[in-house]
Amino acid sequence: MGSYSTRIQEFSKSTDYIGNTGGSSFEVRADGLKVRFSFTVKRGMLTELLYEVEEDRIENGIFYAICKVLKSADLKRIKSLSSREVESFLRDQNHIPAMGESPFPSKIVDDIRNLLVTSIFEYELADDLDFWRVGENPTYVDKIKAISEFFTLKVNMSDYFTQENVEIELIHLEEESFYVELSSSINHVKLAPNYLPKETLSSLEGLVRSVIKSENINLVAE
Repeated sequence: MGSYSTRIQEFSKSTDYIGNTGGSSFEVRADGLKVRFSFTVKRGMLTELLYEVEEDRIENGIFYAICKVLKSADLKRIKSLSSREVESFLRDQNHIPAMGESPFPSKIVDDIRNLLVTSIFEYELADDLDFWRVGENPTYVDKIKAISEFFTLKVNMSDYFTQENVEIELIHLEEESFYVELSSSINHVKLAPNYLPKETLSSLEGLVRSVIKSENINLVAE
């Protein structure tokens, strides 16, 4: 098949990692490709990572490779995954690109990595979310207390945040928005609002909405 490596051709036809039996899932669309991944996490380790596609394409070998190299990976390993590593894994010979002269779809690998990290982060935080939720008819003070405790005792203690050496703090709460600040957990220096990926901030927004039972409130990082 053209100048594609034998490995990517074989992997694109394999069904070893095809499925949707994981405990959680996410969909990625990039580089003209579409894929849905399902995963299961236990004690901070990936115990299952599967994918589903709608078309038979040579690029499906990339999804196979991701599942293969991330088998039993922890969060730190997942975060280290790069498109260069995946492309190298798919080569038959070190000096010959896996997809020949065709461009390698690096963006979808990066998007898969970021969404997998964020999905694991959200999955683990949502596990006992009922414990952090406000009661019926919460006051403004109740909501502030709930968000602050959720950030301090749950989010900042998570593997993701401790590995990133970052902490999040509630600065201000309004009816339609809650304002947060990111800082280093090492020297407490304020970090840029975009220090964390947009996927992580979006995940936190959804979790806080659940904690204070407000479907429309938005996160604003300052």
